[in-house]
Amino acid sequence: MVPSIAKWMNTGAILVTMIVLGYFIAKSSAQPGALPRTVNPKRSLEGIIPPPQKIAQTSVLTKDEVNQVAKQTTVLVANGLVKGDDPTTALDPGSGILISKIGKTYYVATNLHVVAARGSEYGVRTYDGEVYFVPYKNIYTFGKQDENTNRIDGFDLAIIQFESQKNYPIAKVNLGAGSVGEPVFVSGWPDPEDKSPRRDYRFSQGKVTSILTVPDPDGGYGLYYSAATRRGMSGGPVFNTYGEVVGIHGRGGTATKQIVNISNLGILVTYLVNEAKKSQLQTFIPPNYSPTEPRAMIGAPIPIEATVVPNIYQSFTRDFIPSSTRDCPSGGSGSLLLGGSDDQCN
Repeated sequence: MVPSIAKWMNTGAILVTMIVLGYFIAKSSAQPGALPRTVNPKRSLEGIIPPPQKIAQTSVLTKDEVNQVAKQTTVLVANGLVKGDDPTTALDPGSGILISKIGKTYYVATNLHVVAARGSEYGVRTYDGEVYFVPYKNIYTFGKQDENTNRIDGFDLAIIQFESQKNYPIAKVNLGAGSVGEPVFVSGWPDPEDKSPRRDYRFSQGKVTSILTVPDPDGGYGLYYSAATRRGMSGGPVFNTYGEVVGIHGRGGTATKQIVNISNLGILVTYLVNEAKKSQLQTFIPPNYSPTEPRAMIGAPIPIEATVVPNIYQSFTRDFIPSSTRDCPSGGSGSLLLGGSDDQCN
């Protein structure tokens, strides 16, 4: 009995000591000189990118639901034509994705090689059939393409800026790389082999076949998938099963000794975000970055223009207005860069 009593007394002494210490600590914290735990109000939001784990994923979408998201956010990108041009040889279209919005200014992600004709005006056709023409100075590129070899030093990525009074949904990005075997979906506007003026939207399903830890120095490609694509879909989005953009499609792939059964190649969207951040683009910086939740697009009316372009040559032909009198998107290229300006458009 004596050892048990001693053990009980030791336990009681410890409890009493803890209570007394807790009392003095609480009293000390309540003194006027005590500093409360606060967040530094001077901390800037500039450059803070929302990490993928903080993006709420409600539930997996069906293939049809992802397609609804893709139809509303995928765009057709092409150089503008002047009346008299031979459209079958002069037009070189691609695809893109509505990736961000600041006020009434929209930002489209695409490939550098889709907008390779420097000095040209380009048009962005949204899912309602509207075509927005922009000068080349409103296109920001993240790589440099060799004119002789077509090799791209850096990333085969570009962002196009245009202005609209309409409200378009914005695709949500996911910075996670995903895993091999996961389903992916690619959307875009392929070219017909017969050069006919009609264009039909395409949505293709496949699986991730490989993810490179270090992207290819020629264009930054590192996401490989089996989804079938065709010429003209370059610059289009690669979606995951949550309806989020995980990559930008750009090339048809070939098998190598290290990677087999490769169909197509894309660039992980995390590199797009990183390059935009390094270039001081506001595109993905909170609170400017406010994408549309994929589920909010489900069931929305989708016009026929989202799936068919009756005559792409007619849609992208216009009489060019001299730059001195042309209406400029908000802020011109100045709103692309923090602190930039554009005297022509002010």
